[in-house]
Amino acid sequence: MGIRTGLNSNQLLRLHTGPFWKIILIKLFFYYLLATTLVLFLSAVGFWVADVPIAENGPVLIIWLGIILLYCLFWMVLIFLVISFNQSSAFNAISLLGFWLLFLIIIPSVLNIVTALQYPVAYTHLSNIIRRASLKEGPNTMDSILTAYYTQHPEYKPPIAAKVKFKSSKGYAAFNELSDAQAGELVKTYQQQLLNRLQGFNNYALLNPAVSAQQMLNTLAHTDATDFIQYQQALVPYHAQIRSFFYTRLFTDKTLIKQDYAAFPAFRLADRQLNSTGIIKSLTQLGLLISLFGVFGAVFYLSRFD
Repeated sequence: MGIRTGLNSNQLLRLHTGPFWKIILIKLFFYYLLATTLVLFLSAVGFWVADVPIAENGPVLIIWLGIILLYCLFWMVLIFLVISFNQSSAFNAISLLGFWLLFLIIIPSVLNIVTALQYPVAYTHLSNIIRRASLKEGPNTMDSILTAYYTQHPEYKPPIAAKVKFKSSKGYAAFNELSDAQAGELVKTYQQQLLNRLQGFNNYALLNPAVSAQQMLNTLAHTDATDFIQYQQALVPYHAQIRSFFYTRLFTDKTLIKQDYAAFPAFRLADRQLNSTGIIKSLTQLGLLISLFGVFGAVFYLSRFD
């Protein structure tokens, strides 16, 4: 359309008997169909590759496609706004490249810096504990570890005169549980700090349609950081069930047999409720920007022919 503007072909279009604004809308709608057809095809390929069950996720897929169509419409009206200033094709191309860099690189980078400063995450102490979490062999290492473990689990403590069977296996198992308990509170604090930073980033992301659309798609696909942290948190009770399954037999000197595995705990991740409020807020913000850019673009474009 920028090339046609440079050639003044739009003046010839005004000689057409139909309304000029209708011709412009048809041209824009055609370009929009070309872009969305490609994007929808890529989405369909993604659904097929990921083996997404259509029947079970029908409403989510409809919302997914709606977000994509609305996001494509945002870029279409932004293109229309740029060409409405009646500049050369080179100006239009450079301006659109600048908007692309602004929305997809510059603003997300700035948001990351701002949220990192506003919501600091103290991970140094936790990483130091994890690096130091190694069992140092010594003549009395297992005895000291088991003594500390029996203090927390007196039900597993053997009679004083009894000889401890499988001391090495029990010592390593006890060391792992004690190490997890030592880092447990730090891990909870670390995860909460990450959630606070993510929430702050999502609040700022409403200022950027590109980041906002990406966050909505991540939410629908359950691939955002919140889902990852919730998965990590769900592993904690599951690991406790696994420990109980094995440790009960290990520390009571019972041999594990094939029939015991029928009671082996299964991991179940609770379904996460869709954050409909956040998606509605983001869609509303995106719709307002589309309306704003579309109105300004139409005013600037049509005012040249008055």
